[in-house]
Amino acid sequence: MKQRLSKTALIALLVVVMPVMALAGGGCDAAFGSDAPAIIKVQSSWGPAERAMAAGHYARALRELHATMPALRSIRKPFMRRCVAGGAGIRIAAAMAGLDYIQAHSGDLVGAKKAAHHAWIAFPMADNCP
Repeated sequence: MKQRLSKTALIALLVVVMPVMALAGGGCDAAFGSDAPAIIKVQSSWGPAERAMAAGHYARALRELHATMPALRSIRKPFMRRCVAGGAGIRIAAAMAGLDYIQAHSGDLVGAKKAAHHAWIAFPMADNCP
């Protein structure tokens, strides 16, 4: 019979053990191994790119995302490379949709945000990625 963690034990695990693992260098490094620096480099562009898209600067978001493509190609584990590429791809698709809309409709930011949102939700993502 499987035993489940109680809510108290789960909270204790999250509050006590996880920060200790992070301080000990066991956070991302333990989960992703030698690919951790490349994964972190790619994912570090996602926040600035999303903020640029939210402000209507789709070209800047694309530049930010494309700048990390060499790091994406350096991820050795195929499964992790595919997952990180999916995360980057969804953002690139949204930025391209927003940029295309702005160029076709003379700077309509509201329409561009809608186009980017529709591209985001239509992008196929793998459900088994961390």
